[in-house]
Amino acid sequence: MPVDFSRIQIPFLDNDEIRRKADEFRKEYWGDRIPVDIELIVERNLRLTIIPVANLFSEAHTEAYLSGDLREIAYDPARPEPRIRFSIAHEVGHYVLHGEIIKQLRTSSYDEWKRIQLDLPDGLWGRAEYQAREFAGRLLVPLVSRVGNSFAKSLDFSKD
Repeated sequence: MPVDFSRIQIPFLDNDEIRRKADEFRKEYWGDRIPVDIELIVERNLRLTIIPVANLFSEAHTEAYLSGDLREIAYDPARPEPRIRFSIAHEVGHYVLHGEIIKQLRTSSYDEWKRIQLDLPDGLWGRAEYQAREFAGRLLVPLVSRVGNSFAKSLDFSKD
C-alpha cells in the first residue's frame, strides 16, 4: 500500500534543541557517567531488543535499523565496535525524536522500508537522519554537549 507522504513532516529541531533532548535522555537513563552504555540503556530502560543481523550492511546498506513497531534495533555485528555503538545510539535518536513518524513509515519488513525509501520525496528523510546523527553524537559524547562544537573542532588529531 503506497504511503501518503504529504502527511509526513519531519519537525525542524536546531542543534541546541537536539542537544537538550540528548542531555535529558542521558540524565534520565544514565546520569553523568562516561562512557555511556547505550546497549544497556536500550535493553534495560527502553526495553528494546538488540538483534545482530549478519550481512545487514552489505545486503541492506545500513549498519542498524529500528523496527517500525519500535521494539527492536537490528545491527550488523561485523562493523567496528565504536560504529555499532554509534549506530545503535542513532536509532535511539530516531526512537526519541521520530518515533511516531517511524511507526507511519516503517513496516516490520526491511525490504518494504527500502521500497518506501526509494519513494520518499527528496529531502524528507534527510532532516531526520541529520537529527538522529546529532542526537547520537551528543548522547555518547556529553563533553561536546557541555563545551560546544567550537572546542571539539579545535582538537587536532592529525598529530597522533
